[in-house]
Amino acid sequence: MLDKSSLRNQFKLQAEKFFQTHTSAELAEIHSKMSKNLRIILAEHKVKRIAAYQPMKYELPMIDMLQTIDLIDRIEIFIPPREIENIGLISLADKMNPQAKLYPSAEMNAVIVPGLYIDKKGHRLGKGKGWYDQLLAKNSYTNADPQTPNARPTQTIFAGYSWQYIDLIPSEAHDIQIKHFVNENEILSFNA
Repeated sequence: MLDKSSLRNQFKLQAEKFFQTHTSAELAEIHSKMSKNLRIILAEHKVKRIAAYQPMKYELPMIDMLQTIDLIDRIEIFIPPREIENIGLISLADKMNPQAKLYPSAEMNAVIVPGLYIDKKGHRLGKGKGWYDQLLAKNSYTNADPQTPNARPTQTIFAGYSWQYIDLIPSEAHDIQIKHFVNENEILSFNA
């Protein structure tokens, strides 16, 4: 088993090769398939508020993908603030407002987390900063009170390419297990 640092190096090489060998049209088709699978999982869990991310190099164009889903007129999108040291989310509509209100992830029905890889148990490998693990842990997203009317635990979703699904990622106590992996071919669910 590779350690996290080695996996991050491996990802960079795989991602570079993947993007060099696929045209813009091929990527658009892959993203369209992924968007359809995202729509399925969001509709299944009756998502009204979703936390997403602004993509960085080699990450999916998540906001663009969400905006193509026909449910989007009924879903509010939230993103991390520019000052990433603030653990919380802001409305996509307020992204240019430096005084935007911070919302806890516990108020979201779903959180789409970026990452490099996900394994067969739902463990995700991020870039190593731990921001999303802190966001999810701080807001006790898994502890939705079943006594609250209409309460549902927040769905955590890793959206990625099928090649980002690997056998095993070394996990630590602070790592938050993801509930669903959505790629261009399928939706996988884990016992998180």
